[in-house]
Amino acid sequence: MTADNSAEVELDQIRRILLGPIEEVYEARDKRIFDFIKAETTATNERLERMEARLNEISAGVEGSRRNTLRELSKAISELAQQPKRLVVDAAKEDIHDNVQALAASRNVR
Repeated sequence: MTADNSAEVELDQIRRILLGPIEEVYEARDKRIFDFIKAETTATNERLERMEARLNEISAGVEGSRRNTLRELSKAISELAQQPKRLVVDAAKEDIHDNVQALAASRNVR
């Protein structure tokens, strides 16, 4: 049994000698890859957050513009709704004025 254990220990030592540097290189490579992925993920998240903030600003601007447009439209519609009333009132004033002039003219004729 001691021979088997010592052979196993020797094989393990040989494996470490032969494969140790390769495993270290692989571990270092894996760490660099992980660090790169982490940095890219962080950068992408930051870009997405900036884009989201900009989209929120644009959305707020569009909403403000929409409100201004609706306000202007409602004002124009309101003014248009008042126009027939003005025409009726103006026509009534003209009729009254014409009637007063006609009445005055008829009194002067007598």
